[in-house]
Amino acid sequence: MAMISGYASDMYDNYLSGWNKVKFMAQSQVGLREEWVWFNFEPPSILHDVNHLGANFRERQTIKRRRERLYERIEDLDPAERHQLMIWMNEKFGEVRAI
Repeated sequence: MAMISGYASDMYDNYLSGWNKVKFMAQSQVGLREEWVWFNFEPPSILHDVNHLGANFRERQTIKRRRERLYERIEDLDPAERHQLMIWMNEKFGEVRAI
C-alpha cells in the first residue's frame, strides 16, 4: 500500500491513473491551498478515530457534542430498552467489529 500527497499534477494523474485520489484544503506558508492524496488501496469504510469526522472545526465540534448527548441518552435507558436497541442495531447494521 502506498499514499502520495501533493498539489494537483498532470504527471501524478497520468502515472497514478488507476489510483484513488482525494482533494482537501490545507494551510501552507502562502495560505490555504488545495492538496491531493493519491492512494493505491480501497478507502476505509470504518473511520479509526471519530474525532476526525467533519470538514472543519465547527462540524467536528457539533458531531462530538451530538455523539456525547447520544451516548448519555443511551446510558440513561432502562437496561431492557438498551438491550432491545442493541438487538435492533445489530439486525439493521450488523455487528460491529473491533478495530
